[in-house]
Amino acid sequence: MEESYRGSHDDFETKFKFPWYFSHRVNLHNKLKQLALESCSTSTGAKLHLSTPVVDVGYDEGILKFEDRTTVIKDVIIGADGIHINANLEH
Repeated sequence: MEESYRGSHDDFETKFKFPWYFSHRVNLHNKLKQLALESCSTSTGAKLHLSTPVVDVGYDEGILKFEDRTTVIKDVIIGADGIHINANLEH
């Protein structure tokens, strides 16, 4: 495996005012999924829309418009398609 970085992150918090955390992408996705699907006293959990192309996002209103012409309004939107994100949808 090719080394992608060697160095120290000791000054990260001083430089950026926040601590630096590292997580493998798969672990992060799994944890986000687990937390989203958990029920709590105020929610029955999220509905995941996998392999559902998004054609428009109303960031301020929390509106997602899908390729199949359906629309949802949500409090939180997490796009997890990495480098494949549609640049026209970036805020």
